[in-house]
Amino acid sequence: MKPTMEEVAELAKVSRATVSRVLSDSTNVSPEKRRLVLEAVKQLGYEPLKQTNVRVPIAVHISSSPDWTKFYEKILEGIEQAASAEKLLIQDDLGQAKGLILLGNAAIKPSNVPVVVVDGLLEEEDYSLISIDERKAMLEAIQLLVKYGHRQIAFLNGPEHDIIRQERLRGYKLGILCARLPVNEALIQVATNWDRQSGYQATLQLLEQASPTALVAASSELALGAYQAIVDQGLKIPKDISLVGFDDLELTKELTPPMSRIDVSLVSMGKWAATLLKSLIDDEGRSPVRLNVPAVIRQTSSIGRAKH
Repeated sequence: MKPTMEEVAELAKVSRATVSRVLSDSTNVSPEKRRLVLEAVKQLGYEPLKQTNVRVPIAVHISSSPDWTKFYEKILEGIEQAASAEKLLIQDDLGQAKGLILLGNAAIKPSNVPVVVVDGLLEEEDYSLISIDERKAMLEAIQLLVKYGHRQIAFLNGPEHDIIRQERLRGYKLGILCARLPVNEALIQVATNWDRQSGYQATLQLLEQASPTALVAASSELALGAYQAIVDQGLKIPKDISLVGFDDLELTKELTPPMSRIDVSLVSMGKWAATLLKSLIDDEGRSPVRLNVPAVIRQTSSIGRAKH
């Protein structure tokens, strides 16, 4: 009976995924583990199948919500980059796929292949998850604005039915409370959608009912709409209102002044998702992984001292 890859892994005292990486000549293996695997291969007389040009088929399913197209485009870019390096083939046929990446919330719930959920709600214990530490990021943004003397800090959120994004609202409220400020519902405005026009209209409504000295938007598209609404009202950024967006959208960097933002490496999230899925496919016994991705505050001149 011919030796198997599992027997090579057992003899070398490494995972099946490590054996697979060594045999595919991956650089992501330490010299010591590579030596152990090659010695085990030689000792057992293991003969790997010639699969140099074979790619493992996977499927990527995106949430049906059209509101997050630009957000998911960046993640998809990362998935595609890593898929090439990991010898994965992205296809539409879920029936032929050896693994699945879910972007956002999806009704698809396969149980026979490894699944990695990116930025969605985790309903299955055997799925892996890559998510953004949204609460911590929003908390830090509020702390920064308070440091600049702001007390009337508004929050522009997307539709209330978007459960995932409500974590940003909770982070905002937590930041306000941690600064020992009252949560003023008049400073919380909910847009009808996640697009720029909805952000524009919601900001106009906000400015009619309150006089914030700073505004944090739950996405960069909403923030771009808020930016234009503030300017159209004859107000200056940051002299009259400081502004912070969420997500890394290129257009926010081209504004005058450039917009401060809570920056998340979406491309990296996509790369991690593809790499993680490949390791789950290679090592069937591996436990699900939970990865919480940190966000970074990119401060620009759109944040200024509060007017008193």
